[in-house]
Amino acid sequence: MQKVRSKMKMKLRIMILTLAGMAAAVWATGAADPYRVPGEVVTFDVWKYFDDAGIEGTEQRADMLYFLTSLQGIVNREQPRLYLFVSLALFDIEIGHHDDPDYKSKPVTEIDRYWFEHFRQEGYFDDCSVQEAAGLKELVEYFRSDISGLVLWDTKVPASVNVAMMAAGCEGLLPVSKDLGGGKLWKRLEGECPELKVKLDLAGKFDGKKDVEIDGKKFPTTGSAKNDAYLYAIEKYLRPGLSNPYKMWFNCDASMLGKFRSFYNRNCYGFLGDKNELQQNGMYNADYWVSQKAFIFDLLPWADHTPADDPDQPLGTDNKTWHDILEISYNQREGKFGVAGGFVPWWIKYTSHTGEKHPDVATEWEFVALLTSYNMGNDADAAFGIANSSFFQYMPKVSKEEAKFRDSEPMAYDEEKTYVAVLMLDYDGSAWLNQMVPTIYNDPMRGKMVLNWCLNPILNERIPHVFRYIYKNRTANDCLGLSGDGAAYIQPDSLVNRKGRISESGVPYYESFAKELNERYGVEYNVFYIDDKFGLEWAEMAARITPKGFGFNCPIESQLVNGTPVNFVEMFHISQVKGLGRRLEDLYKNSVEGKYSEAQLHSLRCILIPPHKIYSIVERLDKKYPAAKVEFVDIPNYYRLLKYKLENK
Repeated sequence: MQKVRSKMKMKLRIMILTLAGMAAAVWATGAADPYRVPGEVVTFDVWKYFDDAGIEGTEQRADMLYFLTSLQGIVNREQPRLYLFVSLALFDIEIGHHDDPDYKSKPVTEIDRYWFEHFRQEGYFDDCSVQEAAGLKELVEYFRSDISGLVLWDTKVPASVNVAMMAAGCEGLLPVSKDLGGGKLWKRLEGECPELKVKLDLAGKFDGKKDVEIDGKKFPTTGSAKNDAYLYAIEKYLRPGLSNPYKMWFNCDASMLGKFRSFYNRNCYGFLGDKNELQQNGMYNADYWVSQKAFIFDLLPWADHTPADDPDQPLGTDNKTWHDILEISYNQREGKFGVAGGFVPWWIKYTSHTGEKHPDVATEWEFVALLTSYNMGNDADAAFGIANSSFFQYMPKVSKEEAKFRDSEPMAYDEEKTYVAVLMLDYDGSAWLNQMVPTIYNDPMRGKMVLNWCLNPILNERIPHVFRYIYKNRTANDCLGLSGDGAAYIQPDSLVNRKGRISESGVPYYESFAKELNERYGVEYNVFYIDDKFGLEWAEMAARITPKGFGFNCPIESQLVNGTPVNFVEMFHISQVKGLGRRLEDLYKNSVEGKYSEAQLHSLRCILIPPHKIYSIVERLDKKYPAAKVEFVDIPNYYRLLKYKLENK
């Protein structure tokens, strides 16, 4: 009877967490238009505060950011109350440095201010008071009733900072270290906020030798201090149902502030110093995951070698802990799909890029395969960073009517033509999509030609404001209602051929999850899935979810899967614009020379390439090859034409 009661209590906790996670979506969707933020909003200019308070050096600033983003996640759990001015639209640089020798002298969009001003112009703040907090003391005093105390984490065990942020989410405790950056935050809190007391001390708790103790109960050590920290979090927060099994965050731990410190693309971004390093290392991202009571971890996905950040652990320990976390979460969700944020920090650890065993992309795929094997999709922030998503989650979502797919006029099939669909990607992660509007979507050449914008519907949970902006400002040449690599990023073969302890197929669970999101947000096409093998079982599922067409990232022959047209998608990154130009020129030349006896269809994945770069190529080729029969099409026509061709071979 006691076990039954315990199970019922856990299910009730999970239900409460799930409802809390959905509250923002329901509240924003049901809000009257125009939307108004209730109550009072407090803003905090992080970099101004760093300057005013003399907070210098990466370590000092990192310690403060763990504290600030955790505070933000706690106070924004039920409504939008705290907004930070801290991050940049790094896409300004990612795009500009490829062809602008003076890009370092150009201003970089302050993306948090950009969106805050947008909200103001939309009238979201008309019924609330917006206050600015100048310092830490003022900020803590304002939100004092939301703070339960402090959690002390241990720099000797970098994983303990992730446990501390879980304590923020589950217990309302704010993380602080006694020695990171000389312990200056600790000393500042003693002086300015003496009422904040340590309620949980993780220092010295984990050494990989002694058993892990929680409230008098002991658990056998894993033989690794790093993994003992996660064992503690599993038993304290995950297994009892205190953390949310539907939300996880893969967050590089504090090892990145020690000997594993690495600067992402220093040649390009180095001039920004800490403003780049902290953002691209994910230091602003925590607030949403804290607000959602997510399980937070950082572990090597592979089982065939030990990680560089914990080389003496028993072989496979990190991987075993991965499976422990995911299996418990899977069982608590009863197999239903959840979402994990974050991404493998390939420039810091776990890949051959940093001297370990496996290449970057292979490690990414292993990471996503593990998540998919336990029915978790990925919201892949992948280096570029995002602040304020705990605030953004409450902004009004695109209505179901607004999101309804806008179909195009069907084109007649012409066997002499070459049809090209330009896919605007990769907007499968909140950090990327949040930054793309000022630099890419607002490009003055957008609207000059047909472009297909692929936005994963799951991102509406964290950044609904971006979807609303994109839909509101679309032109007749902007095709929406498309996603890429899944409703959330998955590796589809891992729904069938599982990695780990779950043998039950994930196909029906993902199908239900994706159908619901697709129907809500008008998604009728998935332009490509990422995997290294094309499997019929998952492809038949994909055909049921998007029966009008879908694509694949590896070379395959165009084909029909139960009547659904499927194609190979070619890839071009912003660094490969010249290659895109050469590829398009080949298509024009082949058209003029009449090399084919039937219509040709090509879809091109253009990652972070702004419209003006694509349009300038097309404009040049149109003039150079006036006799070419090349037509740029939207995805609905692309798949209609492909299906016609395949059915009439």
